[in-house]
Amino acid sequence: MVDANVLGRLREALVAMKRDKDIEAIVSEKDAVLARFQPIFSPEHVNAITAEEFKSFLPFQNNRHWNGLQRLGPRICDNMQKLQKALITLLDEAQPIDTRLNAVVSQTFGMGKNIATAILQIHEPARYGVWNNCSEANLKMLGLWPDFKRGESFGDKYVKVNQILLKLQDDLKTDLWTLDALWWYLEGTGSNGPQGKPPPEGGAEGVATDQRFASLLRRNGNYIVKMVMTKPDMNIHATSAGLICLRNINQNRSGW
Repeated sequence: MVDANVLGRLREALVAMKRDKDIEAIVSEKDAVLARFQPIFSPEHVNAITAEEFKSFLPFQNNRHWNGLQRLGPRICDNMQKLQKALITLLDEAQPIDTRLNAVVSQTFGMGKNIATAILQIHEPARYGVWNNCSEANLKMLGLWPDFKRGESFGDKYVKVNQILLKLQDDLKTDLWTLDALWWYLEGTGSNGPQGKPPPEGGAEGVATDQRFASLLRRNGNYIVKMVMTKPDMNIHATSAGLICLRNINQNRSGW
């Protein structure tokens, strides 16, 4: 059972979130995103899914909800036959979800919780919530993170996390897509965790706020400096939105 005070805070945040144009834009894109990607991530199609189709889902400007997924796209698509087989397994509702997830994440390089559960959210929006770093951080800050047994599999852990997300969906009278946007909103306002907001359209991977980046520098400054000095294909620049990004020099040399 979710604490009444926690539910009260989340209900207030859901109302306040409607005044945030960036977050509301994400929420309002649900139907368009589902219309585009549900046919691609359907059991009838994934046995023939192409690399282009799969990678088209990963950038924020297309999925309208998650940033950074595109980093591992090329590696995941290295073996399309293997990826197709993994997606067939992931979407096979005849098998328990824990069994499916354990098989997929162990057999497909790069198919971790972020991408696998995002695909599940597209496939069955009312049934599968998203487990990523943002949702995990907020659930922990709210005291809602489940206990895991030692040696518990990823699939078993997801079942526990998803049960909490489904409970929140019902208690808050919302949907899992909006709930996932709520985690971003809470981070952006600083209500429950580290600062951060969803990237703007076209936002790059590795986006973090000044506060996060400052913390990263304090903890790993020497390593980062060494990496930048020895990796000429990487740079750091500040965007007009005040965000710190890691980008490829060949993509963008301006903004320093």
